[in-house]
Amino acid sequence: MTKYILSILSLILFSSYCYAEIIPKKMHDKVIERAMNNYWSKVRLKDGSYVQPSSEKERKTVPIAKENAAQVIYIGEISSLADWCGLDWQQNFFRVTKAARNNGLSGKQVAFIGLLHGVAMGVVDSAVKGKECTPEIKDNITDELNIISNKLINFAPTEPPDHIHGNKGANYWEQGKLDLAEQETRKAIELNPKSSLWYQNLGFILESAGQYEESIHAHKKSLAIDKDWGAAYKTGSLMLVGYDFFSKRNYKKSIAILNEALATAVKESVSPIAMKDLYLYLSYNYTDANPDVNPYYDLNKAHELKAKAYEIVPHDLFVKASITKLLILQDNISLAKNNINEIENALAQLNVPNSSAVYSYLGHIYSMLNDAQACSDAMTKSLDIHPTEASRYLLSELNNDFKNVSDSKVMEDVIKRAKTIATK
Repeated sequence: MTKYILSILSLILFSSYCYAEIIPKKMHDKVIERAMNNYWSKVRLKDGSYVQPSSEKERKTVPIAKENAAQVIYIGEISSLADWCGLDWQQNFFRVTKAARNNGLSGKQVAFIGLLHGVAMGVVDSAVKGKECTPEIKDNITDELNIISNKLINFAPTEPPDHIHGNKGANYWEQGKLDLAEQETRKAIELNPKSSLWYQNLGFILESAGQYEESIHAHKKSLAIDKDWGAAYKTGSLMLVGYDFFSKRNYKKSIAILNEALATAVKESVSPIAMKDLYLYLSYNYTDANPDVNPYYDLNKAHELKAKAYEIVPHDLFVKASITKLLILQDNISLAKNNINEIENALAQLNVPNSSAVYSYLGHIYSMLNDAQACSDAMTKSLDIHPTEASRYLLSELNNDFKNVSDSKVMEDVIKRAKTIATK
């Protein structure tokens, strides 16, 4: 590519003609491909986390429209030439990322724009290396910078109107602005009520807002429509609806939907973490209650599923807690208590992102062991970390996962606190 660019440079920069694009449009795909190869899991978002795709389909999809990519490449060219000539190029870069944010592009899209700008700069940097920026060229590049500074950089997507609002909703969701996220996503649904993608997004937004039943309703709607999933993956909605049926102790439907989710997950090439969660959720149906209440109670089947989850993520504390419950059901109390100690020690030493869920699982395990004080302590820690989710779980499972200790006096304060959180 660099050799080709050099020949273009000789025609453009060192002639009497004004500036034209250095990287020709037919080479843009190569530049975009280079950016894509250095994007997922390599570029950090504003919060410091690495960019991760939600599905294999998203991993293969360029995050921005082709015409937007062409703008970024062009501006990257000018930034490189400005740097070569000793001019301020950074304001050029900040202008393009600011325009992207102002036009409602998501954090992932802005991150890709920054990377693509850098890749375009790198291509031109290589081409001009060792060459002199003459005063005439410097004047031309200065003029071009002035043109860009006075020109409205438009990243408004050219997609259908529902995509404009849907993408804004996703962007607001990433920023934690849940009211605006819901508002924009509902506008997308009004414009295109036959899109599974927007209903699924609405489900995730409502879940983040603590509106669990409304969230499940949205996911069920996305599955009923079952088309226009976009970059989303159907597995996510199947998994959440399947788990909801389990939480309502409808084992038959839960097993059927989660098995469908497993089959769909293979087709959609979902992440290993999602596969781990699927195996765990399905296993719950085989360890819940007892054979007299649950006709699907089968510890061997549960062991098989939990082993698959462990094989995918062997150091996951939530998986270890799930296996610990199975050990208790198998009357292997000694090994279960060893696991509990290891989990408690790991939680005390590490800043585990899903530690609230792990503490909640420990609370359930302590209930199985009739240790009300330890259960109360674990649920208090879970509420401290993620009050909304922990309170919902505790209150919904008082007669199931916490039935052995829910009437204990030492649990009164933690249950009262959960109720207070739930009413806010």
